[in-house]
Amino acid sequence: MNKLFNDILNGLKRDIYIRKNSFRFSVDQFKLFSKKYFNDLKPDQNFRFTVDQEDFETMILLLRLYYNFWITINDFQIEIYNEFPKKFMIIKEVNFQNHPHIPRIFKLNEYMIIIANFYGTTNWEKGIPLMSEIDINKGLSNYSCQINYEFIKAADFNL
Repeated sequence: MNKLFNDILNGLKRDIYIRKNSFRFSVDQFKLFSKKYFNDLKPDQNFRFTVDQEDFETMILLLRLYYNFWITINDFQIEIYNEFPKKFMIIKEVNFQNHPHIPRIFKLNEYMIIIANFYGTTNWEKGIPLMSEIDINKGLSNYSCQINYEFIKAADFNL
């Protein structure tokens, strides 16, 4: 959360552009969002706020793609978590129909661990890079993949 807090205090030096997703966010847009949504932000606490419908998609992209925050969404209310969870649980089976790029099927209630996105293949708009705890315990190192948000929930703190 420190990066966002510093950007709010010091202002952006240049536009945000993420080529992979064709996401562009100008310095002026950031100033407007900062004043409109982030007045009460503290860098060491979770932050909950309500987003206007017209800003919703852009806000989600900004928080997930650029800042890589773990967020929860309830209608137009967003909560940004101060710390990114390290452990996740599968809440819907991840199979080859809904995730064609996975190394194997991940079952309901299976635990996953966040890992580094070594090759830049994760699309943070849709999911995060994870590896099964079972596979880690077996010594496998090449079974990591992107799991989409709607298939996981944070497991190492209460949400």
